[in-house]
This record gives sequence, structure tokens and C-alpha cells, in this order.
Amino acid sequence: MKNSLLKENLRFLLEEHQISETHLAKELQIPNTTFHRLLNNADSNPNISSLRPIAHYFQVTVDQLIGDTPLFVSLDGKAHVISKSFSQVPVLRLNFDDLSGIDVLLKSANSNSWGDWVQANLKNVEGCFAIKITTPIYKFPLVEKSIQIIQLCSDFSKPGIYLILDTVKKQCLLRKIVTEGNTPHLVSLLVEGQHIAEMNESAHHVIGRVIQSIVNH
Repeated sequence: MKNSLLKENLRFLLEEHQISETHLAKELQIPNTTFHRLLNNADSNPNISSLRPIAHYFQVTVDQLIGDTPLFVSLDGKAHVISKSFSQVPVLRLNFDDLSGIDVLLKSANSNSWGDWVQANLKNVEGCFAIKITTPIYKFPLVEKSIQIIQLCSDFSKPGIYLILDTVKKQCLLRKIVTEGNTPHLVSLLVEGQHIAEMNESAHHVIGRVIQSIVNH
């Protein structure tokens, strides 16, 4: 069992649902000590009877919870997605040249012209593309080997994680955008620590917003 993913998945679902481990343990009538062990990788072989009610509460499968099958994490209002709707999305390389011409690239992408596709747990994938995270520097759910589904947009009115082109440094950035007063700021999602910088709208061009993460792909 992939205990590290169980720990990460549990912590993320608790955070997204804004619920404490103590409250959930009480709600599901699971001993606090049992839940604490799950969150800290202290149990190498957790009992299915402990995992099943947790999975049911968050509307995911036990396999998704422990990391045996992909966990579809929606960043568009829900912490997870259970749907029978799957659609193919083209996978793009995360580099400045490709993403600078993203509009033209997506219009020409089809099963004949584009080789790399991924299944997203979404019904409508218009204006969507995927990128693969190949580095361990980001926090969950932008973990290494995860797939990020991004929907094209030019504004950042909704809270969330955005793909941004830095036209000065010619870099691609995955950042959370937060607004303090009337000033937007870019918040890094790096494991090593959070960094906040003021957004320069003339240099930082918003490509799209992350609407779903596929963890343990």
C-alpha cells in the first residue's frame, strides 16, 4: 500500500473540506488514535474497515484514497470528482514556446495530429489541455508525475491555481493568485516554502486556470 499517498490524499481532502481530523474521526466513529496513525504513516497495513467510511465520506473509492488508482482532484469547487464522464485532453509540454501559441495549438490538436492524450474526469473539455508535473518541487496536488488539467482563460477573477507566462523571463509559472486590496499577488506552491510576489500584469500573462489534478497517474 502506498502509505505516503494515503497520507497526502487524506490531508488534502481534510483541508479542502475544511474539517479537522478530530471532527471527522468523531463523525465516522473512528478512534482518534487510528485516524492519527493513518495521517502519520504509522500503520503499514491499515484495516479496510477504517478506510471504507473515510472514502465514502469524501465520495472517493478506497483505491483512490490509498493511491492505487488516480484521484481526480477538482480545483473548481470540489475536492474530488466522481463522474462517469471522461474526455480526452491533449498533453502539452510545459515550455514557453509551446504555450505562447496555445490558442493555435489547441485548435489544430486532434487524434491524428497530436500523439499524447490523457483522460480527464470532465464532461466539457473545450479549451482544456493537460501538463505533466515532472519535478518534486511543488506541493500537493501538484506533485511529481501528476497531471494538471488547465482551462484557457485570460482573467483571474476566480480563486485558484493559474498557469502564467512570464514574458520578461520567458518562464512558465504555476502560481496561486491572491488579491490583497486591489493588488494581485502570485503565491508560489513550492515544497521548500511559500513565496509571495506582486503580480505585474504587463509581464505576467495568464494562460489558464487549473481545474483538475490527476494524482498518482
